[in-house]
Amino acid sequence: PAHAKGAMLAEILICDAIQEITGIMPYIDKGDNIIFDSRCDGKHSTLFSSHYDTAHFVNDQTEINQIVFSEDGKKVMAVDDVLGADDAAGIYVMLSMIEHQIAGLYIFHAAEEIGRLGSYFIAEKTPHLLDGIRHAVAFDRKGQSDVVYLQSNLPCASECCAKLIADQLNDHSLSIGGCLNLNPSPNGGVTDTMMYRQLVPECLNISVGYEHEHTEKEILDLSFLNQLTQACCQM
Repeated sequence: PAHAKGAMLAEILICDAIQEITGIMPYIDKGDNIIFDSRCDGKHSTLFSSHYDTAHFVNDQTEINQIVFSEDGKKVMAVDDVLGADDAAGIYVMLSMIEHQIAGLYIFHAAEEIGRLGSYFIAEKTPHLLDGIRHAVAFDRKGQSDVVYLQSNLPCASECCAKLIADQLNDHSLSIGGCLNLNPSPNGGVTDTMMYRQLVPECLNISVGYEHEHTEKEILDLSFLNQLTQACCQM
């Protein structure tokens, strides 16, 4: 089902986290997307995007996975199931940005894994939500190197914009002792921001450090994720 028990649990956890951080309960639209708007002065034109559904082997999963860490503590994986870093890693980045009061329109999309139903709902039913948005930045790319500007070979953003964002994140990471090496990439798959390519000039997707998504071998590099998050909170 599009909004299974596991997704409902994730929805509750995200909403509670945002309310605890900000004192404000986010809005949930009719497409089950969680929406938090911190563009208080109307000058900010960026949408930050992730999705809160995950692909698991057991339907209606409601329990948190048992996880194990690598010996150096820098990587994490689940036991006998998908980790769900696709896209819990993106959620972590966005919640951290909200906590650091980075202004923007934050959308935690529903049902990305079964056809981007949440972003489809917004694009088709409530496109006015994106009025004034110039950049739609997803945190939903595997690996540690990409700022995606082509999704499934379709132009969603300019290479110039992707390079600018990659360079800024790399520079901010370096300034705080990190070592990000992000680069523009034309080799992206599809995520929610692709649904907005006719509505928003620049629709991108940034690597968040997971690998082997949707399999028992899924792993998340926590060191990379924390460097990325710190850089995003500095920009």
